[in-house]
Amino acid sequence: MNTLSRSELMWGLQCPLRLWKAKQAPRMPHALDPHSPAGQIHVHARRMFPDGVRVPQTLPWEEALRQSAQAMAHAPVVFRPAIEFEGLRIRPDLLLRMPTGGWRLGRVKATTKLRPIHLQELAIEHFVMTQAGLAPVEVGVLCINRRYRADKAEPLLRFVDRTEKVAQLAASLHAELSPLRSIPLQEAPPKELTGRRCLWPRRCPYLRDCQPEIPVAQPTGDSPQARLFRRAMEHGRLCVLPALKQKLEHDGPTSYLDFEAVAPAIPTLPGLKPFTTLPVQFSVHHKQTDGTLHSDAYLHRDSTDPRPPLAAALLEALEGDSPIYVWGEFEGKVISKLASACAELDAPLRALHKRIVDLQSLARAYAYHPAFGGSWSIKRVLPALVPGQDYGDLSVNDGAQAVLVWTRMQHPDTPPDQAQILAEELLAYCGMDTLALIHIRDALLHRARLGAETWE
Repeated sequence: MNTLSRSELMWGLQCPLRLWKAKQAPRMPHALDPHSPAGQIHVHARRMFPDGVRVPQTLPWEEALRQSAQAMAHAPVVFRPAIEFEGLRIRPDLLLRMPTGGWRLGRVKATTKLRPIHLQELAIEHFVMTQAGLAPVEVGVLCINRRYRADKAEPLLRFVDRTEKVAQLAASLHAELSPLRSIPLQEAPPKELTGRRCLWPRRCPYLRDCQPEIPVAQPTGDSPQARLFRRAMEHGRLCVLPALKQKLEHDGPTSYLDFEAVAPAIPTLPGLKPFTTLPVQFSVHHKQTDGTLHSDAYLHRDSTDPRPPLAAALLEALEGDSPIYVWGEFEGKVISKLASACAELDAPLRALHKRIVDLQSLARAYAYHPAFGGSWSIKRVLPALVPGQDYGDLSVNDGAQAVLVWTRMQHPDTPPDQAQILAEELLAYCGMDTLALIHIRDALLHRARLGAETWE
């Protein structure tokens, strides 16, 4: 029998071709990472209902159905029950038995506000439950209470009732879902046009298959930047404007800074709201006038407040008056927040702002290479300017992964030897970011010294 999960139904509503492609290589069920924000919130939700029964996500479907039926016969709360109607399969986050009978259907979300996609998820689950004779009497989302503080009495999660809206959405689903049943059975893929739906509610992972060459937004007009873009595309190489050389020239030592930060969904420090950004790591590379490099680094390794020790280490690492190269606005914002949080270090921290040079802004304004592809991500710019240099060999190679690795590293249940391995991976990743800054500046400056693009 052809079956469709809630996720697959969501994909089909977004684009039938996405559903067809996904069914060609079915994915295995997986459990949420307990260290991720979503995983932490789900764990907290289960603790709110100690009498609840959890149906394991990785069970074979028939066994999940059997255990779900048993749990729904007696348990006051059931987490992730398996429910099916004519091949349509759902695993609601939770079902709460109401005192007057029936179920409250809920999604658990690591967010402080509801989004349209959450209501669409609930509408599909409402539809399947109703068709299966289990029509929910209440529907909503258990999400993060933005007023929660670790030292206050406010609950972490709040239930937002959306029963009426979800029921309206579910009522219209029958006509929309019926055509999706036959999509996976087609031998040839459906013919679909690309458009806004390719990016909403989430970017389609098959977009590159449908549109291998995504058009780069081209600057228009006759500005120097527009001319530079056209020149770079025409000649297929890095092109720079004359002013870049002066912006990058510096006779003395230079410094390069990168932070890594976390934003805990469940803050443990007094006074902090959910998703407050906390810097937990930095890397600083220094380049001397003779070209030699040396580095400083800090990594906070436990759940105490990282800001005071990190701020002190940062000031020590950035002694002197050398320009501090960064990529984007993030580092400057982190320093400002550190100054606000560490009153005794406010003045010296704010003084660092005068030395910051945003290399990304300079590249945007004065340089372009066709291999950028319209992106100003450091991971796109680096290999374009310095072939062979990238993040491919690192165990940690993006910021989201770094957050998960740091969360695991400082967790008390992580063995010390494993925590040390994770720490070394984080130090290597953050250090690569500052080395990338050096490579990018050197490449831009070298090109600027060779000669810039000029027009009569």
